[in-house]
Order: sequence, then structure tokens, then C-alpha cells
Amino acid sequence: LYLYGTSLIYGVTGTVHLSAVKAFLAHRIQAGGLESLGFPLAAGVVILAVALLFKAALVPFHWWTPDAYEGAATPITGFLSVAPKAAAFAMAIRIFAAGLLPLSPTWTGVLGVVAVLTMIWGNVAAMIQDNVKRMLAYSSIAHAGYVLIGLVASGRTGTDQGIEAALLYLLAYAFMNLGAFGLILYLQREGSAGDRMEDFDGLIHRSPWAAVLMIFFLLSLGGIPPMAGFVAKLMIFYAAVSASLYLLAVVLAVTSVVSLYYYFRLVYRMFLRDPEALPAPRAGWTLATGLWICGAATLAFGIYGQPLITWAARISLLGP
Repeated sequence: LYLYGTSLIYGVTGTVHLSAVKAFLAHRIQAGGLESLGFPLAAGVVILAVALLFKAALVPFHWWTPDAYEGAATPITGFLSVAPKAAAFAMAIRIFAAGLLPLSPTWTGVLGVVAVLTMIWGNVAAMIQDNVKRMLAYSSIAHAGYVLIGLVASGRTGTDQGIEAALLYLLAYAFMNLGAFGLILYLQREGSAGDRMEDFDGLIHRSPWAAVLMIFFLLSLGGIPPMAGFVAKLMIFYAAVSASLYLLAVVLAVTSVVSLYYYFRLVYRMFLRDPEALPAPRAGWTLATGLWICGAATLAFGIYGQPLITWAARISLLGP
């Protein structure tokens, strides 16, 4: 799909360089309006968008995510939940913001609808999951919808503000989501995948430091201060409001509150359920170090994220 969409765009514009595509589109639209671009270019943009939406697990091309996350080994699941999603959004930002910006009056509306559907469906579906990996899979779908708001906001305003917010969100999401899947890996033992809700019962008694770290990650995923997820969601929310995307901002706020239900299901089990008659889990030094790094980064970014915000503000993809 990606190659076919790209070939159609190349067939119309005669180039695959994003700056040249942008100049071509701006010239054609100025001369004859959007209607002058023709069906082949529209088809190419749609097909290319489908490929990127599939890669980032955005509704309605999200269906592969829960089964893939549940079926894969936990380290692979953690990788799938972060790296391909970040790469897909990096591609989408470059293609839509840098190359297809003259078409923003069209694609911002479509991607706005996709963002709303993704936020709603990801959070609603996560509420009924009994497998932690599937729950985090639907959670990752919802978070993809939050990130997409940043791209839509930049397309609407023609500034880098939304892109800055999206990149910061991806950075914060990487630490908190990797940490959550790392805790599942920590709970794995012979005969168990470590992803049952029951595996977290009484974790505060069996492994207090793991329960505290999981609280960090869940609070951050839910957007609760002073964690990194709060700062990241706040910047996305502010970008949406600045772009007058009030519906997206409201859906973001409401679905973030809804997400607290399924995140705190784990908190309840860790702190208020009696522990299973199991030995305390043990972690090698590499896994323990990785978990502590994710936990420290999640907390530090939330308490003092100004250096990262300053770094993101240097982005000049679209200019001031």
C-alpha cells in the first residue's frame, strides 16, 4: 500500500522529494484549486495514508494490534508498542506536514475523525480486557489517537506547535509503555506468561519496588501529575485548543478520565488483593536497571520537563 500510494503521487508530481511535492501541490492549487489535482493524486494520498494508519495502529486499521501484542513474546511486544509506532508517526509527520501541507484543508478533517474514533475505541475496548497485554494493546491504540491530534493541529495552523507536542508525547510514551511491559516480563515465571490480572495480586507484598514502579507507569499512562504522561497530554491538549480543535480536546480529556478505570484495576489488584501463594519474582540486573531507568525518566520528565520542551521547541519543520 505504501509503495503503491507513493507511485501514484510520483506519477502525478514527477518527484518523491517532499519539498518538491509541496511546491508542486501549492502551484497547482493556486492555479486551479483542489479540483485540478485529479483522482490519481487523491487515490495516492488515501492509499499512502492507509499504510501509515495501519503501521501506527489507528482505527479502523488497528485490528492486528491486540492479537499481535498478546501472541508475541513480551520483549517483542514492548518493542512493537513503541518503535514501529514512533517510526510511523515520524513518517506521517514528514509526509503530511512537510510534503502534503497544501492539502491540509482536506487531510486534517479526515485525520481528525480518525483521532476521535481511535481515542474512543481504544479506551472503551481496553475496559473489558482481562489480559494485561491486550489491555495495554488497546491502550496503545488510544495513545496513538492522542499523538495524531498533534499532527492535525499542525496541519490546521501551519506551525510546529502540534508536531512538538506529538514528539514529546512519543518520547514520554516510550518510557512509560516500555516500563509497563517490562513489569509483565518481570512477573513471568515457568508456566505463566505474567500477563494475567491475577499475576498482579498483592504485588506490593511480594515485590514492593515493582508495585511502586508500576504505579508510576500507570499514572503516567493515565495522564496524572506529576508524571510524564500528564505533561505530554497537556501539551497535546494545548496544541488542539490553539488550533481551535475543541472537539478533539474534549474527547482527549474525557477518554483520559475513562482510561483511569482500567489502569486502576491493576492498582486495585496490586494493593488491595491478597497475594497468590507464589514466590516473589526475581529480576536480573539488566531488567531491573531498565525498569528503574524507565521509572526515573517517567517521574523526572513530569517534574522537570523543561529541557525536553526547550529541545522540542527548536523544531522548524513548518517554520514559526
